[in-house]
Amino acid sequence: MSINPIELLKEKVSSTILDNQDGYLGEKSNALSKFYPILLSLLAAKPDLIGQLKNSLAPSLSDLFLIMTKSRILY
Repeated sequence: MSINPIELLKEKVSSTILDNQDGYLGEKSNALSKFYPILLSLLAAKPDLIGQLKNSLAPSLSDLFLIMTKSRILY
């Protein structure tokens, strides 16, 4: 099973950004749809950036609790 990175970004990132009811839904959606291919092409050209991003981005508390909750469900 292959993962479509654009669809994954839409599912995880777009849904979070577009959830805010500030009236700019169309503009945000349009900007994201143009940004994702640029981001992915940069990461494809320089794969070492992926590791750097992983190391520099810290998960939020909600991410940590979500991970902990999922791991408890697995056990």
